[in-house]
Amino acid sequence: MRDSYYTLRQDVLASVSMMPNTSDGSWLITGVEVGRRGRGQGRAREVLELCLADADTEGVVLWLSCDPQEHTVDFERLKQWYEGYGFVFTGDDGVTMKREPQ
Repeated sequence: MRDSYYTLRQDVLASVSMMPNTSDGSWLITGVEVGRRGRGQGRAREVLELCLADADTEGVVLWLSCDPQEHTVDFERLKQWYEGYGFVFTGDDGVTMKREPQ
């Protein structure tokens, strides 16, 4: 795993930022970002899939907080997007999601 994944196409950067959990070997996705001009073009999907491929190959559990911080997408849509990649809610906080290697 790496602490960041990115793609750059047509001067639009898409990135996934991560940090390791040294106690159990899992990783926390701290951000998925796409430049404003690249939104709605599959750029987030493209860069997230790079990250997920490594996690699956390496057998790494991923965590994230399903929180549309910039409010560019509503919570329900973001939740469904992450669920489409195998993330499921854990706990009672309503935002923490986990993905087992696939």
